[in-house]
Amino acid sequence: MGRYGTEGSQLKPIVIGDDVAERPRKKRSGSRMPAPKVHIDLTAFDETDDPVLERELAEITLSSRAGSFNTSPSNTTRDLENGRVRFQEDAADKPTWHNPVYRKNQSAWRDKVPNVMPSCYHKKTATQKRKLFLFIILIILIGIIIAVVCSFFLLDGRQRAIDRIVSRVTSSKVLKNKSSAQAHAREWLLFDDDEPYTLTDDRVIQRYVLACFFFGTGGVDAWTNTNWLSGNECTEGREWHGIDCNERGEVRTIVQGVGNLNQSIVPLKDNRGLIGEIPEEIGLLSSLENLIVKNEPALTGRIPSTIGDLAQLTQLGLYKNNLSGPIPDIFQNESKLKFLNLEGNKLHGSIPLAISQMTSLETIVLSDNELEGIVPIDQLAETSVKYLDLSHNHFSSIVERSIKNLEDLEHLHLNHNQIRGSIPESIGSLTLLKSLSIGSNSLTGTIPTSIGKLRRMEYLSLRDNDLTSDLPKELARMTNMRALDLGENTFRGQLPNIANMDSLERLQVDSNKLTGTIPESIQQLQNIEILILSSNRFSGTIPVGIHLLQKTLKGLYLSDNDLDGTIPHQLCELSGLEAVFLDENNLNGTIPVCMGELEDLKQLYLFQNKLEGTVPSSLQVLRHLLGLGLEDNDLTGSVPEE
Repeated sequence: MGRYGTEGSQLKPIVIGDDVAERPRKKRSGSRMPAPKVHIDLTAFDETDDPVLERELAEITLSSRAGSFNTSPSNTTRDLENGRVRFQEDAADKPTWHNPVYRKNQSAWRDKVPNVMPSCYHKKTATQKRKLFLFIILIILIGIIIAVVCSFFLLDGRQRAIDRIVSRVTSSKVLKNKSSAQAHAREWLLFDDDEPYTLTDDRVIQRYVLACFFFGTGGVDAWTNTNWLSGNECTEGREWHGIDCNERGEVRTIVQGVGNLNQSIVPLKDNRGLIGEIPEEIGLLSSLENLIVKNEPALTGRIPSTIGDLAQLTQLGLYKNNLSGPIPDIFQNESKLKFLNLEGNKLHGSIPLAISQMTSLETIVLSDNELEGIVPIDQLAETSVKYLDLSHNHFSSIVERSIKNLEDLEHLHLNHNQIRGSIPESIGSLTLLKSLSIGSNSLTGTIPTSIGKLRRMEYLSLRDNDLTSDLPKELARMTNMRALDLGENTFRGQLPNIANMDSLERLQVDSNKLTGTIPESIQQLQNIEILILSSNRFSGTIPVGIHLLQKTLKGLYLSDNDLDGTIPHQLCELSGLEAVFLDENNLNGTIPVCMGELEDLKQLYLFQNKLEGTVPSSLQVLRHLLGLGLEDNDLTGSVPEE
């Protein structure tokens, strides 16, 4: 007999909870929905089933334990007792011997389980990852600290002393940058410097700074064939190239491209090929008097502001490089600086007003940069400036009356700027002035008559402005004049008598509105080499007395005027002539045959005249002739091939 009925009888299914299903249910606020009723079909088991399993099923059926059991293929249900999600498996998918297909592909079962992990699980995982990352960073930092400490204790006593001195003058951040010039210099001092010198702060710093300069400007590649970083930097006869020291063994001169020979500085190489930047540590050479680095287009960066700490510096020349940025405030402390040359860089901004504190400054060259603003005349007057060159910049101020306060000034170059206004009468107060160049600006008005007081003037250029009126006769008083350039203005009237300018070598008054004849006083200029009177309104003939300039005249430029008459044969006596420009006039007659005797002639331009006859065959023998212009005339014959 079976356990649940008589032998051979059919077992009826026992249904639990039918009467409960029919009861009215009340919804309780905030309570969970009751679990679905459990239906167990005991007839599904036959006599061959395990009686133990049958007993357990009966107990589950009859017990009042809250829960759920569902033979439907639902994947999940909720365990009300434990309050968490419980996974249910389809019987067909259960990994037992009943399902051999599943055993072959267990991943298929895993794919059917949905991702129902609680959010707290993911938060916990993210926190663990963050802690792991911080732990790794901490380990790395500890490793670095241990390495630094170990490296320090691995140094011997001498090396530790050097390291302490270097660490005082350069920040640890810079020294930790292994690619920096300072790090390379430190490594050299600690491990490669075999010079047995006495360890003092000044000596260590001096060698360290020179090593920084070496590595910062190209290192071995740039300083090939020099003895830098070899032996003593100051030993006489074996000192490093471009280094000069005083009797105490302190570096007093660094001049790139020069070396020492018998206590005197002589040129070695004008361009060494330096590349990089001048290190800030250069300001630690407290005894430095001369610092010259020039003609290095790959030398970039800014001018170190620490140069202002060099109280003994008398010469600073960082010119024709590729330095940029503003001029640093290196003038804040009084110094012995006399020579300042920053020409040919890419400096911008204005001239620091603190330059007034440099009372010893005599030479200031800031030309060919991108400087702008005013020219601080009042501040410059506080210095001892004698040579001032601010040309080829963007200065836009006017030439102030206070310029008279530059009483020591001998050379003033302001050309190629944007200077406006007129030339003040006070310019005549600069009685020591030898050269004045204010061309290529926007100056208007006239040349003040006070300019005649500048008796020491040797070079005067007012080219390319908007100056007008007649040329003052006071110009003739400047008897020491060697070069006078008044071209590209709107001067009118006649050229004054300049016979007293017997030192004049170059006269340029081209591109004006000058009239009258070419004065015969020109033939008294016994030192004249270049005479440029082109593009005016000169009339009359070419002075025959011009042959008196035969010893010196090399260039005669009379183009684009209203000259007439013939070409005087006396020109052939100017044996040193290299250039003759007589084009665009009204000259007539023939070309003198003797022109072929001017052996040094390189350029001959006679076009757009009224010349006639045959082209002299003697021109064929002018072996140096590079340019020949004979068109727009009535000439015949062959023209020499260039």
